[in-house]
Amino acid sequence: MPKLQNHNLTSSYPCPLLEDGKHRGITLAQCHVLLEIENLVKTTTKQLSENLWLDKSTLSRTVDRLDKQGFIKRDSSSQDRRFTILSLTRKGIDKCQSLNRYNDKLYISLFERFAQTDRDRFFRLFGDLILAFSDYCQEKNLCRANVQMGCGKDCKK
Repeated sequence: MPKLQNHNLTSSYPCPLLEDGKHRGITLAQCHVLLEIENLVKTTTKQLSENLWLDKSTLSRTVDRLDKQGFIKRDSSSQDRRFTILSLTRKGIDKCQSLNRYNDKLYISLFERFAQTDRDRFFRLFGDLILAFSDYCQEKNLCRANVQMGCGKDCKK
């Protein structure tokens, strides 16, 4: 199998999301955290840390900044006061909707540059890649990846 040579797209190309003036003042890490909270609706820092594969100190700093900016709120868990429940504020919901609209437009404009047959092939191969990754995670018993890829039911601890 041929080796991939220097295909680090994240460092080779600027992130259009961060280049756009509408989203200034928010980092890519903050975007990931906001969108994950949007997906989960209510969560804890422990769950976010596991889902996003971030260490707790990095996540804690990101959550602190989002809280200070008014994008998220923290509430004590009614079941266990040791846990803090994170959820989006109205401002956070609005930011997520803006990010999602922007990303949708970006991806549509990128995919429109390709012929329909190429897009179909890409999505078929991407689906195959996700299945291969899921199988690999199950074989290697990578529980956190299993949960992220939707195959956590068969994970053995």
